[in-house]
Amino acid sequence: MTHDGPTPFDDRTVDWWTLHDLHQEAHDLLYVQGDAAKARALVAPIEEIIRPIPSDSWALRYWESAAIVAELKGELDDAIRCRRRKIELTLLLHQSVKDGKGGGPELLEGRDVDVIEERRGILADLESRRAKENPDKHGP
Repeated sequence: MTHDGPTPFDDRTVDWWTLHDLHQEAHDLLYVQGDAAKARALVAPIEEIIRPIPSDSWALRYWESAAIVAELKGELDDAIRCRRRKIELTLLLHQSVKDGKGGGPELLEGRDVDVIEERRGILADLESRRAKENPDKHGP
């Protein structure tokens, strides 16, 4: 049997609020305070929550959390892949709301254009770091 969209799973088993709080704290520690060491202490609890979520999920919190975890673990390719997917899904959400297909503007709270631009800046920084670490593979 085939289906369109992400792999079905029981998302009621995921503590989305705790995940939000943890990834927000990790984001603030890493990008606002510049304290990667403290942010790394949140990797294990975040991983525990996101583990049952399928890797083809459309959940924005999953992709944001997975990107932060990958970056904190030094897995730049995964961090970049997750950041790109988060941005892509956020843009799809914006289009869906604009077209009146996916709910109201409240869905965009915390996901406005400024946040998208901030995430693009993080993505650009990750890509720059990856290129510096491996210039033969990723170019200057």
